[in-house]
Amino acid sequence: MADTDDIVKYLDRLMNDEKFQERLAKSASSGKSAVRRAKRKKSAAKAAGDPRIRRQLLAALSSASEAVEALNRPKKKPKRRWIKRILVLGVLGSGVYLATNEAARSQLMQAVGLDSEESLNSAG
Repeated sequence: MADTDDIVKYLDRLMNDEKFQERLAKSASSGKSAVRRAKRKKSAAKAAGDPRIRRQLLAALSSASEAVEALNRPKKKPKRRWIKRILVLGVLGSGVYLATNEAARSQLMQAVGLDSEESLNSAG
């Protein structure tokens, strides 16, 4: 017997997964169309030989199969991008710090091997 957590998981997907609902609705619609057309036929043999009924039944079964596969497939988790965000914030923070702090900027220029006067003269 299915566990309560599994049932809750499936019901949640049934209620919130729009693709699943669309596939299920398409399956039901195709099935209803096939049944209506089959009822107009005189016998079951004539209904079984009708290519349109076959197509509708195949579409209904295909949609139902896709819906069940989507329901059994685990839901995709969003990608974690926290490392990229931390790196970008670190680079931006460092840039702001260097732009606003003269002592840190001159210390960096000396470490790189440039004088602050040379960088100003080459820029202008």
